[in-house]
Amino acid sequence: MDYTSYARNQKLEEEMQTIGIQRHQNLVINSQQKQQESNTDYGLHLIRESMGTVSEFITNFINDSF
Repeated sequence: MDYTSYARNQKLEEEMQTIGIQRHQNLVINSQQKQQESNTDYGLHLIRESMGTVSEFITNFINDSF
């Protein structure tokens, strides 16, 4: 591979990475504006992490009720 091909590929990779970052940031901003942050990566992560605690609480509540 010659230097011009390498430089061109490097430039294309940087451009693709920049476009991907911008796309992700736009998705997050749009979700925030629509008050749908639970659809973002960090929102889904928080929901997944808290599900264990919520399910334990519900189980304990049901068991203590009877």
